[in-house]
Amino acid sequence: MRVSEYFNLGKTQPYLDFVDVQLDTDIPVFIDPTALRPLKSPWGHECGSLVRAYFEVVLNQIKIGNDNGARKLVSCLNERNEFHFGYSRGKSRGHAFGAESAKSVWQALSKSQASISGLLKDLEDTCLMIEGIGPDMVSDAVCNILRGPLIQYT
Repeated sequence: MRVSEYFNLGKTQPYLDFVDVQLDTDIPVFIDPTALRPLKSPWGHECGSLVRAYFEVVLNQIKIGNDNGARKLVSCLNERNEFHFGYSRGKSRGHAFGAESAKSVWQALSKSQASISGLLKDLEDTCLMIEGIGPDMVSDAVCNILRGPLIQYT
């Protein structure tokens, strides 16, 4: 069952301004943070700013040597399963930057000259430099960062 069916909206995906996800499993759709930048609305600007600001804070914590703060910020980006975006089969099981991968993400970022020098600025660039981080995990992290605006939009 999809969201539109559950709420009896009487519309299908082409007529909805949100992704009509299934309520019991994931669909292979992801939020690309670079797609937020060109949005020409206050809501779009808010979303883009939140993602950039969050990642900026993580990188700043690394630069000032607050390793615990950086790890904590990364590890709390675990996806809540209500988004239903991703590769899970059966019941949604998003993992994003949870406790398991937070340490490896933090280590890679803290050792990277790109993040220390300021060259690395965008969350999505972590896919290029950290093994095991792909569009699915970045999307999960973005969903978590944008949870508030997404709830407000809904």
